[in-house]
Amino acid sequence: MGPNVTVCIPAYRSEAFIHNTLRSVLTQTYSDFVVEIAVEPPAEEILSACEPFLWDDRVRIIVNPQVLGWADNMQSLLRRVATPYFLILPHDDLLEPDYIATLLAELIRHPHASVAYSDMVCFGHASFYWPLRLTEEPIFDRLMSFFLGGMEAVPMRGLVRSSVRGDFPTDRYDGFVAECEWALHLLISGAAVHVPRPLYLKRIFGPDRMTASGQRIIGRSREYLLEALEDHRTRVLALIRKADLPKAMRATVELAAEAAMLRRHMTFNMGAFLPLQLARAEHIMANADAMPGRYGKGIQAMSRLAMSQHTLIEGDKKTALDLVMAAVDSDPYQWEGLAHLSRLLLDTDRSIEALDAARQAWTVAPHANGLRELIADCKSNIEQRPFREIMQGGQAATLAERFDAAAYLIDNPDVAAAGVDPWRHYCEFGWHERRKFLVLSTKG
Repeated sequence: MGPNVTVCIPAYRSEAFIHNTLRSVLTQTYSDFVVEIAVEPPAEEILSACEPFLWDDRVRIIVNPQVLGWADNMQSLLRRVATPYFLILPHDDLLEPDYIATLLAELIRHPHASVAYSDMVCFGHASFYWPLRLTEEPIFDRLMSFFLGGMEAVPMRGLVRSSVRGDFPTDRYDGFVAECEWALHLLISGAAVHVPRPLYLKRIFGPDRMTASGQRIIGRSREYLLEALEDHRTRVLALIRKADLPKAMRATVELAAEAAMLRRHMTFNMGAFLPLQLARAEHIMANADAMPGRYGKGIQAMSRLAMSQHTLIEGDKKTALDLVMAAVDSDPYQWEGLAHLSRLLLDTDRSIEALDAARQAWTVAPHANGLRELIADCKSNIEQRPFREIMQGGQAATLAERFDAAAYLIDNPDVAAAGVDPWRHYCEFGWHERRKFLVLSTKG
C-alpha cells in the first residue's frame, strides 16, 4: 500500500527557515506520509537547505522551470496528490508533533467531513492565538459561521480528504486571498471538524521582510486592490451559489458575505469606502435589520464596525464612536468591535472605559491579535493622565526634576536619532502625542 497523507509545501526564497518546517513534519508521531515540495526559482539555496532531509525517501522535491506564483504553484502541487488525505503547509510554518495523527483521527471519525483543522498560534514578529470555531452542520449554519467569523482561511491549514480536492483557486491578481476561496470550497464540500488545540504554528514576519501574502497587497495601487477585491467578491458569490441552498438561506449567506467583504476592505487598509461599497453597506443594514435572530445581529455588527472604520478615515470620530457602540450592542461577542471601541475611547482620553472594553474583548478572545498591547496602552494611558493634566495646566516646571531623560530616549529612538533634547521634546510634542513620562528612579 502507498502512503496515506501528502504534505504539500510550496517554497519560494525560504532557505532561512524551511529546514524548521521540514523538521516539524518529519518528527510527526504519524509517519505514513510523503512530502511534496514545489520550489520556485531561484532554487539553489532552498535545495541546499533541504539537502539534510533528503535521506528520508518520503521527501520529494520538484523545481518549477519558472516562477508560477504561490496560487498556481499550490494548484500544481494539489494536482499531484495521489493519497487519500493531504494538507497544505506554507514553507515558513510549523506543526506540533501530533498534528497529523490528531486531525486524521477526526476525519476517520467523521466520514462526512471534508477537512479537520485546529486552532493556530502565531509567532515571530507578533505573537497571538487564532481560533476559528465553525459550526459543522447544517451547511447553512456552517457558511454563516465562516462569514461572520471574518471569512478567515484557518481551515486551509487543516487536513483535507482528497475526494473533495478540486483545483486550488487562481486569478489574475497573484492569488489575491485565494486561500479564503479555498476554505469556502472545503466548507461547501463537507463539514469542517474543529480541534480546539493549537496544533498549527503560523510564522509572522516583521516589516523588514516581504512575504508572499504581502506581495499581493503591499506596494499595489489602490485601484489594483479594489479591482482584486471586486474579483474576489464575484468569485465568492459564485461559490455560494454552488452550495445549492434554498433561496432565502442563500440570500442570508450572501448578505453575510457582503459584510465580510466590507471587513476585508478595512483589514487590508484600503482606505475609505467607494460609493458602490457605501450603497452595499446600506443594503446590508436594511436587510439585516429585518432579519430575526442572531445572524441578523451578527451581520449588523460586522457592517457597523466596517462603517465605523470608514467614518473614522473620513475624520468623523463622533459618528465612528456611535457606530462601533451600535456594533457592540448588536453583537457583544464580536471581539474586533470591542477592540475598535477601546481604541476610539482611548483616542478621546476615556482610558478607563477603553480598558474595560479591551478587557471584554480579551474575555471573548483571549490572546487575540493586538489585545495584549491594547490593554497595556490603556493601562499606560491611565498612568500617564496625571502628567498630562500637569502639562495642560502649564506646570511643566514641577515635572522637570522627575523626568528620566535617558529612559525617554531609549523608549523613543526617533527622538534620540534626531538629537533633540528629550525634555524639550516632551514639553513641545511628547505629552501631546501621549508618549510616556518616565519618572527617575529614587536614588539611595
